[in-house]
Amino acid sequence: MAACIYFIDFNLGEFNRYKSGLIALEDDNPSTINTTGLNSAQLNVQIDFYQRWRDISVLSLAGVYVLQIIDANVDAHLFHFDVDENISLQWSPFSLTSAGVAPGLGFSLNF
Repeated sequence: MAACIYFIDFNLGEFNRYKSGLIALEDDNPSTINTTGLNSAQLNVQIDFYQRWRDISVLSLAGVYVLQIIDANVDAHLFHFDVDENISLQWSPFSLTSAGVAPGLGFSLNF
């Protein structure tokens, strides 16, 4: 979750920086200066790029959060699951004789 939050913050900061540069480039106020050194088309490309990655970062954070909720529910469901020493899985060879001799492998679960 920390990585998702970091990337949201980074991409949002870059998005805002290029958006401010575009606003400074296109407004009629001479006191605002475009500090990025890019033209309008390049700024639009950068804005779209960081906006897309910001949105992907937010969706990734939501996905990680949903996975944590699912994991917590599974852990809560299995809290009282019996993990006693008497639970075992044993296998032993056997042979079928109904249609001739055929080797096989049998499993038995003891609990």
